[in-house]
Order: sequence, then structure tokens, then C-alpha cells
Amino acid sequence: MTQRTESIMALLFLLTLYAAIRGWTVVAIVACGLGMASKESMVMAPLLVIGYDWAYRVKPWRQVLARRRGLYMGLAATWIVLLALSVGGPRSETVGFGHGVTAWQYGLNQCVVVVNYLGRVVWPDGLLLDYGFPVSLDLAEAAPWALGLLGLIGLTVVLLWRWPRLGYPAAWFFVVLAPTSSVVPIATEVAADRRVYLALAGITVLAAVAGFAMLESVGRRLGGQGRRGPRFAVATALVALIVAATPLSIVTWRRAAMYCEPVMLWEQAVEAHPRNHRALTNLAVTLAAEGRYAEATVHMLRAAVIDPDSTITADNLAALLAAGASRDR
Repeated sequence: MTQRTESIMALLFLLTLYAAIRGWTVVAIVACGLGMASKESMVMAPLLVIGYDWAYRVKPWRQVLARRRGLYMGLAATWIVLLALSVGGPRSETVGFGHGVTAWQYGLNQCVVVVNYLGRVVWPDGLLLDYGFPVSLDLAEAAPWALGLLGLIGLTVVLLWRWPRLGYPAAWFFVVLAPTSSVVPIATEVAADRRVYLALAGITVLAAVAGFAMLESVGRRLGGQGRRGPRFAVATALVALIVAATPLSIVTWRRAAMYCEPVMLWEQAVEAHPRNHRALTNLAVTLAAEGRYAEATVHMLRAAVIDPDSTITADNLAALLAAGASRDR
């Protein structure tokens, strides 16, 4: 469900921006409202639409603001949809700091998580279905990650100030992640790869711009060599693309192959975070589906010991024990 809602929200988020750019006011507002009903991260859409106009519109900002005031007010009004659905909604049990996780601890964990998100953009290895709960960190442990994150945010601010058109896609990454990494904490799930789906759009744009700039630079330097210059530039770009794409394709293929073996996926999650009771429960359920009841019971018992208050684990453990008793008869 969370994968689907994240994908729907991302689609409506991008549709909102596209419609706003094209001047389709009604479409933008409707898409934004539907996105607010899909997932909380949509809350940043109105701000990023305004940010786009500030970064890319040629006219003076005051003129743009006056001409687009109706659009901005309509987009802001969709926050009411999100507010109405959030009060007492089904996610109220997972959102917030009511699970023994303080704001300070969550913030320290997110410093590590966000930097790791960026690392996996470059090298998508170590992906997990479930990263578990926030772990206990002190400031000294989180300091290197926090300093790195602050440096990246500082660089983004400089880009926004000096070169807004480059700064906007960089800011996109942090703004999209901001709700789940700060003001709308998911205290029961420290990280999730799906949260980066939409944020990757900004990084992708930066990568494309950087690649084009490098190709253009090579072309200019070789321009004096007649027809060989552009041809050499294109050949260089193709070689660079192949060199970069080959290892990434191998890693992607390996990850995709794991989805053919659900047990392996959950074993990987348990190996990375042995005290993640959700991963243990899902591993046990997956093993039981393959008829490996003895192994499943062991993992389910471990999950029950780690979190004795989990009703999902308790229900599954009861079902496993009942199935075992039935087989014994």
C-alpha cells in the first residue's frame, strides 16, 4: 500500500508542477488536492511551484506573484484537504514521537539516513525492504553525517542565491524529503527507499545538466578539429555512458533477481538489522508460505521476544503454532 500511495503522490506532484508551468490553473489545483489526499509529502508541492516560478520565470518576481496569485492561493487551499484527512486518520498511530523516539534522536538518525540516500543514488547497493526503527545515537556518532548534510544544504543555499536555476533541482531533493525527515516523522520506520522516488527527480536533472555541460565543453575544445571534434565528443559521451551504466546495470539486475526470492529479501533485512521485529515477522510469514514452518516459528518467536506488544506478530505466531499443532495431529 505504501509503495502505491508514494507512486500516486509522486505522479500527482509532478502533474501539479507541470500544469502550473503550462498555466493550467484548474488542473494544477485539482492534481494538488488529489495528491494531498494520497500522502503527506504532497504538502511541499505548493512551495515548490512557487519556487519554480521564482527560479525560472524571466519577469520580475512581483509581476509573477501578482499574475499567479490565484494559482498560489488555490494550491495553498489544498492544505485544508491534508489537514482534514490527517486529524485522526489511520496514519496517526505511526506519525509523531509517541513510540519512545524523541525528536532529537529522530533528527540524529535522519542525518545518517539522508546522506545514505544520496550515497545510494550514486551506488544503489545495500537496499532493504525494511530499515527498522530509529537507533540510539549520540551527537559524536552522528556528527560526521550531520556536518556532511549541513555542508550539502549550505551548498544548495549558495546555488539558490547565486544560480537559482541550478539551485532549484538541488533544493528539490531536500524539500521533498523534509516532511518525513523532520516535521512529519515516521518514528516507526527510520528510512524507506520509496521516500526518495520523487526526490530523485532533482538529482536526475542535476546529473543531466552536468553531463550535457561536460559534453558541450569537450565539443568546444575539439571544435577546431573540424568534423572530428563533434564526433569525438559524442564518442566520448557514449563511452562514459557505457562505463557508468554497466556496473549500475549489474547491481540493478542483482537486486531485481532477489525479488524472485522473497525469503532472501527478508533475510537480507534481518541480517542488516537483527532486532527489527517487522523484518523477522515478514521473514517468518514468507518461510511459512514455502512450508518451512519450523524455521518460521523460530523467527516469529524472536520477533515476539523483541516486541511483545506487537499484535501482528502475536497473531502470526498463534497461526503458526496452530498450524504446527494441526500437522502433528
